Amino acid sequence: MFATTRKSSRSLLTALVATPMLLLALAACSTGTGGASSAAPTAASGGGSSAADAELSAARDDYDLKLAECIRGKGFDVADPKPGEGFDSDDPEEITAAGECMQELGDPPGGASRKTDAEHLEDMIKTVDCLRGKGYEVNDPTIETGFLMPDDVSDADFETCQPS
Repeated sequence: MFATTRKSSRSLLTALVATPMLLLALAACSTGTGGASSAAPTAASGGGSSAADAELSAARDDYDLKLAECIRGKGFDVADPKPGEGFDSDDPEEITAAGECMQELGDPPGGASRKTDAEHLEDMIKTVDCLRGKGYEVNDPTIETGFLMPDDVSDADFETCQPS
């Protein structure tokens, strides 16, 4: 899971929920500091090293550039993401293209999923049901397309509706 700001987290949630591989990064795939973290301990938690974090961050940034290139190859005009920000779009067609590209590129660095498609879908349904319960209009999720995160979701609602 990646630490990030609410806006980039929600935007990435929208983009990354497009495929099962993307969902694992669902809880937010980029950081405001240009890096990603995995479930493994980091220097801040008493393990790992900042060099390893920097290496993972660089690998993720490289992956994000390849993802943007692939999306452009599918006919979309997307800019290269800034380091640590990842792909960001509200366009369902671009999000679908990102999902296709991620299937071609494989899992993002630090993002190997242990969940099945059914588990990913269950998480998406829980998130959507929670958001709907709070009054937001959210499309039905599917493994192939995910769902679009409404722009007006509050910080508190966003955090509350995240799958555990």
